[in-house]
Amino acid sequence: MLFINYTEGTTPVIDTHTVQYHLFADYAVLRPVSAASSLGLVTSLSSCVTDLANSYACLRLQLNPSKTEFICFCTRHNLAKLPTECCSLTVCSSVIQCADVVRDHGVLLDSELSMQSHISKVTSACFYHLRTVIPRSPAFLYLYPGTSATTTSTKCRCSTCAQP
Repeated sequence: MLFINYTEGTTPVIDTHTVQYHLFADYAVLRPVSAASSLGLVTSLSSCVTDLANSYACLRLQLNPSKTEFICFCTRHNLAKLPTECCSLTVCSSVIQCADVVRDHGVLLDSELSMQSHISKVTSACFYHLRTVIPRSPAFLYLYPGTSATTTSTKCRCSTCAQP
């Protein structure tokens, strides 16, 4: 309850900038919109975060730059064309470098939105759990005639992640 009292002034600060936002229990997702250039997007986001930090400082709170992540979503070709000024964000006098992969609600998002990192992580977790289950119960090796448990479980998990 105390956190809500301190952060209730967040939305008016964000609304003064051209930034869309989603507020969650303990963090916020900010997305700059409608800028003519990528540098304008980063500048807009940086000024919004600076204003939020100043607003929180009045309440004796501070942003934690070590927990702040920054990512640009675009194609591989456009990522290569980004100017170096757009690959960093200043938060509370700390420079945050543009990340290749970020985690949002347990989903790993990469800058190209290929989902390759997330699929690799889910597949790795599936194989880990299958290796711990298979030695204990040999009957689990074949769920369907001609299909191994490893293949079946991996297909099921990956297909549920792909659905919106």
